[in-house]
Amino acid sequence: MLSFLPKEALTIPKLSEMECEQIDPEPLIAKLEALTEKAADCDDADELLADYNDLLPALVHYYTMSGLSYVRFTQNSALDENRQNYQYYEDHNLLVEQAEDALYTLLARKDCREALEQASFGEGFFADYENGDVLDGPYYELTKRENELIDQYYELANGGISVFDDDSVQRRHDDLAEVFVELVKLRAQIAAEAGFENYTEYCYTKLFHRDYTPEQAREFLNQVKVCLVPLGDSPVIWNALDASYTASFSPERALSSLEAAAKEMGGPIWEAFRFLSGYELYDITYRANKRECAYTTYIYDYEAPAIIIYPSGSSYTSFAHEFGHFTDMYYNYCDSESPDISEIYSQVMEYLYLTYEDAPEMDRKLNTRVLLADMLTYSIFRECAYADFEMQAYALAPEEVTAEKLDSIFFQCMAAYGLIDEKDGSIEGKRWVGYHHFIDHPGYLISYATSAVAALEICEMEASERGAGVAAFNRLLNRTHGKQFAYVLEEAGLGSPFEAESLERIAAFMKATFRLS
Repeated sequence: MLSFLPKEALTIPKLSEMECEQIDPEPLIAKLEALTEKAADCDDADELLADYNDLLPALVHYYTMSGLSYVRFTQNSALDENRQNYQYYEDHNLLVEQAEDALYTLLARKDCREALEQASFGEGFFADYENGDVLDGPYYELTKRENELIDQYYELANGGISVFDDDSVQRRHDDLAEVFVELVKLRAQIAAEAGFENYTEYCYTKLFHRDYTPEQAREFLNQVKVCLVPLGDSPVIWNALDASYTASFSPERALSSLEAAAKEMGGPIWEAFRFLSGYELYDITYRANKRECAYTTYIYDYEAPAIIIYPSGSSYTSFAHEFGHFTDMYYNYCDSESPDISEIYSQVMEYLYLTYEDAPEMDRKLNTRVLLADMLTYSIFRECAYADFEMQAYALAPEEVTAEKLDSIFFQCMAAYGLIDEKDGSIEGKRWVGYHHFIDHPGYLISYATSAVAALEICEMEASERGAGVAAFNRLLNRTHGKQFAYVLEEAGLGSPFEAESLERIAAFMKATFRLS
């Protein structure tokens, strides 16, 4: 059941009018603990599910307020109220999560487990709770320390820095690297407490519930080097990037331009845009003390996605990228089985936006070439290099984790995917300290690359026949819930990124687009 709210019409306020309040978690925790105690002696799925559904609105409301506290904090991190609310939930979320985990771990051992999954939780939900060791106090203490280190990184980075900001990378490298070194060691302890051999295994299983293993991911990285990286030997690809888009990101025109493209595509995409604009579920304006970010979140109390973008430095297609996430969340109630699935929507929407935007034909052709070059070199080459770096970092023994070692690994990874050709690591080996996903989204990066391969297959469909890519996008919107990456791709008529044929198809598409021999 994707929607937990009553069936009567919701009153949805504008994003700017949504009120964020501090919710005392103690009553909610007490309800979770009471249900856990009851479940110890009860194996009636209907009775347990009825009690769970009674407390679910309070649980969802708590997490809604927690999510809104982050939204307000990123909108204005200097406002005392925003900082206080954000910190309040940072301090209390782990307590609620601990009570939830205790309940789910117990339910995972019940005879009625399968009935609970079929009725409400979804297939395979309790698999991640079979190991009760994660409920021990040390696990949550380590996780709390992890959050503190993440906050410390952003304080040192003054809210965030770019990997291309040479001055900031040089000046802040040592301090930021020190934080990450501690994070790597800490995360090894978190994985051990959760019963995993290493942190990469922990990420793939517990954080992202992937249906492929780290070993399969490593083979994917090797295949990318064989099938796609050689395309980067041609200056044509890099020249396309240098050409840049015919316009830069502009809050003033972003909404109207996306509106025209969405209307042209019609169907579910147009309906999602009308929902976005009708309730003003976006913030793409400049504002003092707004964090440099671009993300889509979900406001569960209203079953409404919302987009937040800091315009300065954003790509011309940033709004379309986030609108891809928005459309997926709007239709699927934020039921996202994996980032490998969710990132397909965002990357495809960038291409469709450029294809359908109201612009001169020559501009559309130029812009789509820029985007395709960017998807190949950034979403695949660069994100593969980053994922490779991350996997190697978490494979190090604690005594091996040093800033110098990480700099060396990063440089080697960037060179292996054709992103640098310098013999001296120097600044190139240090840039990793400016990439925030290493800090706050560990294990996520491979999904940008795997989803980009699937997205490029849809782009190739649209390039071959107008409307074919839109149709494939809409098929993805109608995916079967509770299913993982491989199943969803096959269901939508797409190939698997883990098969050489898919990568070869993408290589052929790129060669045809850029007229490579």
